[in-house]
Amino acid sequence: MIPKKLRLPRQRFSERPISRINSDYFLVKIFKNELRHSRFGVVISAKVDKRSTRRNFWRRAILNCAKRQIGFGKDLLIIVSPRIRELSKSAAEQELKKIFKI
Repeated sequence: MIPKKLRLPRQRFSERPISRINSDYFLVKIFKNELRHSRFGVVISAKVDKRSTRRNFWRRAILNCAKRQIGFGKDLLIIVSPRIRELSKSAAEQELKKIFKI
């Protein structure tokens, strides 16, 4: 589980982001924050997979990858597309790395 200080509050989900990055598998919304650390949120709907164990598997994999890639002072909301079922875990991490290099 992600520590509370690294969790993106739900109130930020509906705000207007400063930047949006689209890919076939992810939508990443980037918000500015005034903190010394980044915060993360991942949205995975039941359309991705009905089983909560698989959704939590993807959530953990995405959060681990995002924490390693992003700098400080940003809030990230990562929304997962149902097409992620086509990818393996390593392929999804590669896709996220491409997104974060932009």
